[in-house]
Amino acid sequence: MLDEIVPAGAPWSGIVRHGQVLRITDLEGQQAVDFLCDNATVPEERYHAPNTMKAAGGIFLTIGHRSLS
Repeated sequence: MLDEIVPAGAPWSGIVRHGQVLRITDLEGQQAVDFLCDNATVPEERYHAPNTMKAAGGIFLTIGHRSLS
């Protein structure tokens, strides 16, 4: 498990393996999060926010929602 605080405007990069969970929390309540995600083994496959939100029926993803590429 990794617990890091990333300052506003600063980048973070890491690999989230199958079965692991990435949780992003805005500690100040004033930031939007820019999020890019690629498949570590197939770099051409990338997270697609519009399809993910369309499938979820909204912008707030919770347990049970799927991220789509």
